[in-house]
Amino acid sequence: MNLDNNEITSPSNEIKEFLKKHLTHLILLPLLGLTVFIAMHEGAHGVAVIAQGGTIDSFRWWPNNESLGMIHYSFQDGVTYSKFVISLAPYFLWISIVIITGIGSYYFKTNNFKLYSTIFIWFYLLPLVDIGHHALQYASGSSKINDFKSALGDPSLTGKLIIILTTISVIVVSYRVHKNLYQNNKLSIKPFTIMALITILILSIKL
Repeated sequence: MNLDNNEITSPSNEIKEFLKKHLTHLILLPLLGLTVFIAMHEGAHGVAVIAQGGTIDSFRWWPNNESLGMIHYSFQDGVTYSKFVISLAPYFLWISIVIITGIGSYYFKTNNFKLYSTIFIWFYLLPLVDIGHHALQYASGSSKINDFKSALGDPSLTGKLIIILTTISVIVVSYRVHKNLYQNNKLSIKPFTIMALITILILSIKL
């Protein structure tokens, strides 16, 4: 395949060209990825707490050596609440956004690169990265605070296999979404897969 109708013969060249075209997004990622997305993540926890009658005691939306963000909450004695829902609330939010974006990619067509690249990066890829980071850290047995461990306990072999199979499925589906949005500017399967595997490897490094 090609990017912008230029002859690109190797996966490495496709990847370089793809990253070059997404330089603005790459520059913004450290700022927005570590502020807005963490705030949304922790905010989803907070909404789940408040919806069940709890109180937010503290809210941190910046990283430290323990976690990317954190909320502390409390409930009055006798109030029944679901820790499972609170722990996984951000992932319900991200999955909803990813599904809407994925379905929308079949119907939304535009030649505006800034628009469709923004949709793919910020409304599809980054939510998946947040899910993947926590799920893969959970599967790797990381000692860091983890929402999946809070909700599900220690990972079982079956749980790890489910995460692996889900990850493979997400790569396949994500390439379809990428093709739908990028159309003639899409990556070929090989460089897309290479980038996906590198991302997964980074997210899997035990912290």
